[in-house]
Amino acid sequence: MKPVGSKTIRLAFCFGFMFILSLSGCGGGDNKSTSSPVSNPIATVFLAKEDTATGTQLYGSSLDGTSIVKLSGNLVSGGNVVDFAMSPDGRFVAYLADQETKGQFELYTVPVGGGTVINISRQSGTILEVKEFAWAPNSSRIAFRAFNPFTGNTGGNIELLTNLTSGNSLVTVSNFLPVGANVDTFEWSPTSQLIAYTANTIVGSSRQFRLFAAPPNLENRAYPISNIPAATNTYTIGEYQWAPNGSIVAFLADINILGVNELLVVLPDLNSSNPVAISGTLVDGGEVVDFSWAPNNSRIAYIADQFEDEKFDLITVVPDVNSLIPDPDPQVVSRNIIGDVIGFAWSPGSTRLAYIADGDTLDLFELYTNVPFGTSQFKVSGDLTVGGEVTAFAWAPDSSVIAYQASQEKSNIFELFTSNPSNPIQNVKISGSLTSTSGGLRNFAAFGWAPDSSRVAYIARQATDFYELYSSTPDGATNNSVVSGPLVAGGNVDSFKWSPDSSRVAYLADQDTINVPELYSSQSDGSDNVKISSGKVEDIYDWVP
Repeated sequence: MKPVGSKTIRLAFCFGFMFILSLSGCGGGDNKSTSSPVSNPIATVFLAKEDTATGTQLYGSSLDGTSIVKLSGNLVSGGNVVDFAMSPDGRFVAYLADQETKGQFELYTVPVGGGTVINISRQSGTILEVKEFAWAPNSSRIAFRAFNPFTGNTGGNIELLTNLTSGNSLVTVSNFLPVGANVDTFEWSPTSQLIAYTANTIVGSSRQFRLFAAPPNLENRAYPISNIPAATNTYTIGEYQWAPNGSIVAFLADINILGVNELLVVLPDLNSSNPVAISGTLVDGGEVVDFSWAPNNSRIAYIADQFEDEKFDLITVVPDVNSLIPDPDPQVVSRNIIGDVIGFAWSPGSTRLAYIADGDTLDLFELYTNVPFGTSQFKVSGDLTVGGEVTAFAWAPDSSVIAYQASQEKSNIFELFTSNPSNPIQNVKISGSLTSTSGGLRNFAAFGWAPDSSRVAYIARQATDFYELYSSTPDGATNNSVVSGPLVAGGNVDSFKWSPDSSRVAYLADQDTINVPELYSSQSDGSDNVKISSGKVEDIYDWVP
């Protein structure tokens, strides 16, 4: 089985949802409008639709739900907000909406508590069609990809731009693009000092992607960082990641054989040396399919069929950008595994890696951990029933415990377990006893750690035939806490998200009216259950940082 990649297994302590919302129409030439501010502090932001006659709007709610404010202003007829993200400092919301012209999606900002709405993507009156956006980690600027229909004589390109929340410092950070070329992806450095992005170029008859770095506040000052003079192939860039401290960029590229990726690292400096391949010698047909930095920057873990074609191992290597050694001695983490590693994640403390593999029996996928050098491997999932498997896992934020989802006791019935990552004897079921005839966790990723590691919340048909929200302590001592309120007949909990301080859980459910999802909040033991939304809520909401 080919690995699906660590991102499908690496579950955060709170679920990530695609953020979508709607905003008000902007009036006048200054591209500004105003929403009514609220005095009670806003705790959550969400998208909702009041009725069938209006588009999806953006709202903020106080912790107790007594103050709900519409953050977006009036939308053009048929307009909707389709994405949003809060600034990391919790002061502003950026959102994407066809607010002024139906079908033309532009980028806006508004204070979290309500106030002036600003169009930050207009370029001298030209509507730039925004595709995606992201805040700088320090909240200083917003970067976005947008189609500019009037880029010289090219007929239009997708460019990379940034702006302040005030909208008065619009900068095109990508260099001038030739006909047919576009910015494809981008990622802020953790320090907010640079942005890496990929753009396709035309080389002869081939289309390929190159990796660039750019200062976020300077016009057209990007520079390539993926030039590999010794490459024997017209290569293209695949996945790339900044080191957690922002000092190095790691990326995949098929530098020698078309379509066969290797792992490289490079300094993101204008005058840096060429990238260095660090994945070592690959067997014929072998390639790197996924990778991830250790949170402490010390090593990079990757999945590759490095030693035997189509047998995928988990390997770590030092990200040495100055290495002149052809084979940098990668360390195998998944030692004595007979099958494939299909997903992995570093512990937050960088001391161990957890991974799912059919290590002892082909096609029987279990959970293992090991240190980065591969010298202390344990199988940490419990003995599986016939037909059982481990399908997902998540490290506790403090690295002390791993929670995992498995059909461990009954085939096709997925329950929640925890294990000590270095002591496989300490394996505990933390989801409650199943009294439902069709019980088990809702689906993949239907659980998440509180940020302080005190509890795990999960969605399950545990006591009834409907999906409710529960929470448990990591040791399973308290595992029947129903977090969601009483559900209307046929109602279900769809999703949830922990508050940043771990004190509450917000969740989406048709709790009061069937087929009308609304947003609720409870303490982790289910007490103080309150509705915190207005209208029919989309599955897009978030806590204010």
